[in-house]
Amino acid sequence: MDRVKTEFNDLCITEGSKMDKRKNVDQNEDEGRKFISKNLEAERKRRKKLSDRQLELRSLVPIITNLEVQVNHISGTKLWIKIVFQKKRGSLTKLMEAINVLGFDLTDTSVTTSRGASLVTSSAEFAGNFPCELLDADQVKKFLFEIIRSF
Repeated sequence: MDRVKTEFNDLCITEGSKMDKRKNVDQNEDEGRKFISKNLEAERKRRKKLSDRQLELRSLVPIITNLEVQVNHISGTKLWIKIVFQKKRGSLTKLMEAINVLGFDLTDTSVTTSRGASLVTSSAEFAGNFPCELLDADQVKKFLFEIIRSF
């Protein structure tokens, strides 16, 4: 069977030049089939633009450190202390020394660090020489807050 030559013969897909209709695929590569995206450059520009805007926004917003102190009375001479502060070298040691200076013995202490922040929760019992009525939970909170700010 011989083919009849018509003007449409040039539009036919022949054996040597296959084309996948679902994807743009270039088969002229020596390595085989390689995917070529229609919107590759547009997508790169979009990602670059988003990245630049994100960096610009980060430069405008100051670094905010979480600083939180909670002090609650559990019973007569016991306090529950929760402190969140920026993790720095020696800061936990200074904090523990400050709590000891106040005259508290720490029990059930838990320290958690994540992404540059430290969380310390503890039960503290007053063991100082002066009456514990002088130390209110708010006073202890203010004292610890100032200690943490000095780090």
